Amino acid sequence: MQVRSRKNSSNEATVIGAGIVGICCALYLQRQGFSVTLVDKEGPGEGCSMGNAGVFGVHSCVPLAMPGAFHRLVGSLNVSPPIRLHQLPKAATWLFHFLLSSRREHVEAIAIALSALQEKLVESYAPLLEAARANALIQHAGKLHIYDNAKAFEHDAPGRDLQRRNGAAFQELSAAEARELEPALGTSVMRAVYYPKVGHCVDPLALAQSLVIHFLRSGGHLLRHEVKGFEFGGDGPCRLVTEQGRIEVENVVLAAGAWSQGLARQLGSRLPLESERGYHLMIPQPELKLARPIHLGGRKVVLTPMTQGLRIAGFGELAGLRTPPNDKYAERLLSSAQKVFPHLNAHNVTRWMGHRPTMPDSLPVIGRSPRYPNVFFAFGHGRVGLALAAITGRIIAELATGRSPCLNITPYAPDRFSWSRG
Repeated sequence: MQVRSRKNSSNEATVIGAGIVGICCALYLQRQGFSVTLVDKEGPGEGCSMGNAGVFGVHSCVPLAMPGAFHRLVGSLNVSPPIRLHQLPKAATWLFHFLLSSRREHVEAIAIALSALQEKLVESYAPLLEAARANALIQHAGKLHIYDNAKAFEHDAPGRDLQRRNGAAFQELSAAEARELEPALGTSVMRAVYYPKVGHCVDPLALAQSLVIHFLRSGGHLLRHEVKGFEFGGDGPCRLVTEQGRIEVENVVLAAGAWSQGLARQLGSRLPLESERGYHLMIPQPELKLARPIHLGGRKVVLTPMTQGLRIAGFGELAGLRTPPNDKYAERLLSSAQKVFPHLNAHNVTRWMGHRPTMPDSLPVIGRSPRYPNVFFAFGHGRVGLALAAITGRIIAELATGRSPCLNITPYAPDRFSWSRG
């Protein structure tokens, strides 16, 4: 079996996962003088990072587990199941912690922790975007949440209150005011909420690839290998085991998204990570002009104008990593959009499904491994991976260089679940 050596530097780091989070970890480590290798079974940004809604803002402090969310989730199993029945036993631990996280006191703490990360979004991304000459891929036009019924608007009121308490800027608008921002809105819209400080990425795959090109030009290395496991020395993992051979490592960053759970377990940490599978449609010529992302309140669907056309993204289901996509979700995405935009041209639609790495408390796992000092965890970002990638990379680089992180990382600790060690 081939052993590939990368030990030509005392400051060597190997990042498992070339999604947007892993890429940003690699770049920040590189900026601190590390010789860095990115390892992934897919091309850079070709997984979940490619298919997200592109939202890039500081308003997403509302966790999935709001009060009452667990009971609504269970009550929907016979109607529109967000959990495939075969996944229920495997997701039992996740569901248990989801229920605990929905308690009001936990929701408040989670929102504060999410906001703390998002407050450093812009300043953390700025040097990476500038160095990669990728600023043009981020547009700053805000985000609009629209509602076609009063019940949906009121249902989201607790979330808006939570956002308000955590400093998110937004304005509640009438239907007429919303149409001033987006003339294409139909007459079904009754209310709207505008978030002026939210931006969007017009091409998430191009963003990831631009950052990787800069990483490679700065001396980084990229390997197309699937990591299966580890070989251990006296202080921790000393080699990655792949189908192509073994790779010697010094410091390891686990940023493999939804595939991180199995590798984390091999590293002694049992974590309730699940794939929250998201869907999107891409319409190349929608004949619909939008200036900003439009969130369809009550439907959990986002329409984002992108370079390749209009992306319609949303929904989430727990079905594991190997279950085929559910075409009904793609159909619901289109029907939801057409209810608000009846003249939407839906020709030449392409479909996509990806795996959001989601923790039950909606907080990512960021920090040093509880068991091995040369291992760092950076995964579980769920629906806000694009937004939180740069601040995650910044924190990982601070930890790897022995500095105090730029914010309190206790809420994101790998061992925050009492049973997670061993």
